[in-house]
Parts: sequence; structure tokens; C-alpha cells
Amino acid sequence: MENPIPYTGENGSAVNSDDLCYTDKFKAGVFFHHRDLGDSQSLRSSHCHGFYEALYIFDGDGKYLIEGNEYDLRPGSLFIAAPLDYHCVEVTPGVPYNRAGFYFRLSSLPPSAQKILNERHGLHSSRGLYFSPEEGQTVFGSIFEKMCRAEAMPKDLSRDYLLTLLTESIYAIENLKEQEEDSGNDLGSRIIRYLNDHVTEHISLDSLAEEFYASKYYLCRAFKKKNGISIHEYLTQKRIHLAKAMIERGENASAAAYRVGFGDYSCFYRAYVKVIGRSPINGQDEDGKE
Repeated sequence: MENPIPYTGENGSAVNSDDLCYTDKFKAGVFFHHRDLGDSQSLRSSHCHGFYEALYIFDGDGKYLIEGNEYDLRPGSLFIAAPLDYHCVEVTPGVPYNRAGFYFRLSSLPPSAQKILNERHGLHSSRGLYFSPEEGQTVFGSIFEKMCRAEAMPKDLSRDYLLTLLTESIYAIENLKEQEEDSGNDLGSRIIRYLNDHVTEHISLDSLAEEFYASKYYLCRAFKKKNGISIHEYLTQKRIHLAKAMIERGENASAAAYRVGFGDYSCFYRAYVKVIGRSPINGQDEDGKE
């Protein structure tokens, strides 16, 4: 597996993309390019984070799962997950998996590109954006190949060039049609959609069992089989990232904890440190900068 190309924007410090789901320590974005030779695990870890992720597939076969929806993972596909969208990939064993991607914040894009993403995700909330090979293989393939070659450029040039290419890819989706997802009516998919609609409310296994007319054991089993994580893990990560966004906008940490569904601040604090990697400092990053 190749190392990712670090790109952090403002302070120039290196960031390991493997850590981003837990720390969010970057200002603009991180580009990565990975190759697996067919010996990787079939199910990748389900996760969400507080930033966008664009994923382009050079080679591979399998499924891309996002918030209970499924898409075909094929060469030439482009996936864009919004902040807090829970997602993972299931790769067909024995098939080489070559992909490149970009973790980025909306604020790193020009206003016109921000508008495109906001409009697209507003229409397709909590299911991500998927562009099939037939829709965008030529344009996206060229853009992400250029991103991969940017590693050889001087650091400052590479940083600016990568952001330019990312912006170009966002402009390219404006006139493309997303492929419809297989939203699924299985229990695991229906639970995840229900949790999204009620994420800040009080939710217990008893209330879910009553809602879906199923035993708690069957609910938990169906959810984890579909999404690769437990119901508790899913709700905790969603709520922590929601609270983090509130805190960064100036909300008091204890108030944010209550608003996203935590009844006990000490539980919130422990969960926050586990998911984000630092304590909930009101309105500031770990280094004290806004």
C-alpha cells in the first residue's frame, strides 16, 4: 500500500489520512492514493467524519455502502460522502483494489463549487453522491491521475494544484446525473434511515424493537450485518461529530452534549475524547486556533 500524499493547507504540517476519522486535524484537505493487490479484507471499517470524502476507483470490484444504501464499486466510479455520512466499501476478495481520494472541507472550495455540493447533497441527503463509469470515467479519471502525479511536484505547488483539481472535479459534477442507489428495504437499511431521522432524540433498543416489531437481538444482528458496526457505535459517532460542529461554532460543550442526545456530560466527554482524540475545547482546535 502506498503512503498518502499529505496536504493540510494552512499550517503545512503532515497528516496521516489513517488518523483523520479520529482527529480531524487539518484545515483544507488530504489527498491519498492506495493500491491493494487483492489480499485485503472484504469489509472495510464503517466510519463517518466531519469532512467530505471524494473516492475515485481506478481498479476494483465490490460494493460501496453509505447510510444503508448500496452502489456498485467499479473502475471509473466516483463517490462523494458528505460530513457525517456513514460509509464503507466491500471489496471482492482476490480482485486488485486501486483508488485515490480527497478528504476536504467545504470551506476549502470557492463559493461557486460550495454551492454545487450544497445543492447536490441537499437533494440527496444522507445517501452520498455516486457517478457511474458511464457518466464520468473520462473526466474524473483524468483529474485523479493528475492528482496522483502531483506527488512529484514541490510542496507549495502540489498543495495549490491539488485544490485546483479538486475544484475542477466538483465543477464537473454539475451537469452529470448521479446513478440511483439501491436503498434497500431490509431491516438493517431501514434502521439506519430511522436513526438518521431521530439521531438527537432518546433512542433505546427497547424503543427500536417496538418501532420495527423485532427482538433486540435480531435488530442488533441485522444492523451490524448491514453496516459493519453496532447501533451504539453508529449513534455515538454521529452525535459526537454533530456536537463537535456545534462547539466549533461557539456552543458550550455541555449544551452541545445535551442537544445531540447525551444526558450525562461525563459520558459525552469520554466518548468525545475516544472519537475525536482530544477534549471538547469550546470553539477551538487543539492548538487553540479558531
